[in-house]
Amino acid sequence: FPVTIWPIIETACRSGGLIKLQLQDLDSKELMIRFHEKGGKSRKQPVSKALMQSIISLAKSRGVKSPTDSLFSYKYICSCRCTKKLECTCKSHQHSNCSELSIPVSPHKFEKLWKRLGEQISWVAEKQISNHWLRHTTLTWVDRATSSNSIASKYAGHGPATVTAGYTSARKEEIRQAHDLLFKN
Repeated sequence: FPVTIWPIIETACRSGGLIKLQLQDLDSKELMIRFHEKGGKSRKQPVSKALMQSIISLAKSRGVKSPTDSLFSYKYICSCRCTKKLECTCKSHQHSNCSELSIPVSPHKFEKLWKRLGEQISWVAEKQISNHWLRHTTLTWVDRATSSNSIASKYAGHGPATVTAGYTSARKEEIRQAHDLLFKN
């Protein structure tokens, strides 16, 4: 899987949480990622060692160094050696001494990824595959694998769905077990 889609499948993260990821959100020792999602909520989610390594590798290839640098970005290459994209006035991006700027992926650019995938892979367009579709699929797998609404709810980053669910809760270890059951390290 492309490293931009893999985290969605493995963590059931929302697209907003994915594109907000920063270097400081990765815990490679615990194999956890902190997502900052809607409503100002954040949640930690377990990931496989392979996914963590792929995200770190992508970040390095994009020049991510600072803890607050965006992990999902693209390189903007400019020959005028400007320091900010908005100051750039040159039209040629082929100069051999270009400076490279890392631009965070916007929600609009992320949605264009799904459009491009649909153009290249017919069944993606036919089935209307999207971030939300993948999130829903993963949460269905978690629910079926664990037979636990509270674990699926926590995996999703949801609050309690019913009053009864408020009396039960899923512990971090249970979330990890559900992840490992589906995505062995």
